[in-house]
Order: sequence, then C-alpha cells, then structure tokens
Amino acid sequence: MEKSFEKHPAYKEDDLEIKTPKELEEAKKKAGVASHETAMKRFKNEDLKNVKEWVEKNFNMDKMREYWREFYWNHGLSKFRDSLPEKINLTKKQMMLISEKAKEGFDKLILLPDVEVQKEYLFKSLVETTEGWVRTNDFPENQQYKGVLWGTDWGGSTNDQKIKEFFPNKLETIDRPSGPYLIFLKDRNEPEKKPTEPHLKTTGLLSVREYDYYPVSNEQLRKKLKEKNETGLTLSEYLIFQRDFTEQCKNGEKPHPDTENTVTLLNSQTPHIEYKEIHLMDHSGHYALNAKWNPKRQKVELHTSGSPEGCFRSAVVIPLEMRKKKE
Repeated sequence: MEKSFEKHPAYKEDDLEIKTPKELEEAKKKAGVASHETAMKRFKNEDLKNVKEWVEKNFNMDKMREYWREFYWNHGLSKFRDSLPEKINLTKKQMMLISEKAKEGFDKLILLPDVEVQKEYLFKSLVETTEGWVRTNDFPENQQYKGVLWGTDWGGSTNDQKIKEFFPNKLETIDRPSGPYLIFLKDRNEPEKKPTEPHLKTTGLLSVREYDYYPVSNEQLRKKLKEKNETGLTLSEYLIFQRDFTEQCKNGEKPHPDTENTVTLLNSQTPHIEYKEIHLMDHSGHYALNAKWNPKRQKVELHTSGSPEGCFRSAVVIPLEMRKKKE
C-alpha cells in the first residue's frame, strides 16, 4: 500500500508505510479510531473546521452584514436594510462552495433582501444607484452620475422602449430563492466574454464550409453556468454591484465597471413580447436586459436585446434563513 498520508489522510500524523492489512489496523489503532470510515469522517470534520475558519477570516459574515446595512442606509434603501437577516449562518455545503469558488477568482459577497422587496423598491434602487451624487470631495466631476440612460434616448431600436414599458413591476427575475440571500461574484472592472458556437454561413460556395461564431444564447449560457453552481446577475443586483464598485474604486482610472463592454443581465428579462418587423422578421420572445457605463454621457445605459450580447457577469447564489430577533 501507499504511504498513509496519501492513501488515508486521516492517518497522516503517523506517516506510516502501510504494506499489509495488519499494518493498516495498527495505523487505525494509533490514530485512535475503530474503523477506516470513522477515520475519514474525523478527517472530513477537520477539513470542514479549516474551511470554516478560512471563510470567517476572509469573509467575516458579521462585518459583511454591517457593511451592506450601512450601504443601503446611505443610499436611501432602508427597506433593503430592514429586510436583511439578523445573523448569517452558513451551512457546511455553502462554506465549501465559497471556498471552492474563491479559488476560481470569486471574491465579493453582496447581501440582498428577498426578491419581492427588490421588485417593490426597484425604481427607488435605480434612482439611488444611478442618479445619486458620489459623496466625496476627490471624486472627479467627469465621473459623477447624471442619471439612467434608456435605450431609446441614445438611438436604440424600437424594441428598446420595452424596458421602460415593463419597468419596474413586469420585469421577470429568473432562478432566485425566496428570502434573503448572498451573491458571490468577481469584483472586476470588466465582465467575462460569452462562449461562442459555430454557425454555418449562409453565403459563399457550398463546397467550402465556412462558419461564423456567435455568442451562445442566454438560455444556453444559464444552463452552462448552472452546471457549475453559477448564475448570471439580475438588474437589481447589477445596480447595487456597479454603485458599490464605483465608490470603492473612486480613485482608480476607471471607477465605473463595464465602460468598454455591454453586460447581459442573464437573470432579468422582459415578459414574452410579440414583435415582427415590417419585412416580417419574427423577433418575438423574452428580451434580455443589458447594461453599460457611458463615459461620455456619464450614465448607466440600460437596453433590451433579442439576441445575446457578448459579455456577462457570473455569480453564485447562496440562500439564507430569515431569523427573527428573539423577544
């Protein structure tokens, strides 16, 4: 058999060369356990203890909760603040997930209230996160917010006005839990590129199989992310993320995220729209929401699109229990 610390990590403190079943029994006896299963269980508990300590050290839940309570209070979203849990208690599985995703570059936790609260106060959230003045003396004038920019305001297609038509109550939120939750995402200036898939060109010689590469559909990307325990962002989540990012990076060269790329908000969409152009092209369906910072107009652009944009932001959703204060 191999060394005990490789084959049986529960016995690594003995560092024995185990060659026979008898020596394995001796190793278990020295480790103070009755069976290999018990030893492995002890090792897993020790591993979980280390993960719990690591999560608490790098993402102190009490401090993180107070941070977001203060953020919502400072931005006039007291209902958001009042709807947060009194205490954040993560399960073993959730702590392991945070630990695993941190290795992939996820490094920012955002605490959010129930989706219904977010919907009820979405308009106020939009105003507070895209129109409010950044309250600091050293924030440059040319980076200040000057309001939200709807698609039709900058020459978008006819369908861009749909976001105004459905905003805020008729916009749909996809795959979010009931109750408060955390999202774990990458605190980066620019988003991730969507994966692409080949499409056979409709022009050219048939003997030459030429392909164009287009981003996968929003639905396909949601499925791909789900396989990795990930999801996209909703409009409400994005508004909070971009405002917090800007205030945290106020001294940076690009304090606003997404100045170069438009981000598809994968988990927010319009209701089903029946829409055909004059030349009878059918563009009916759910329209995705997209966002971008427009540095020239100093506004957050919001618009819809039937086909996927090229970028997105992934996140991990962590449901939380809403525990009431003890009376």
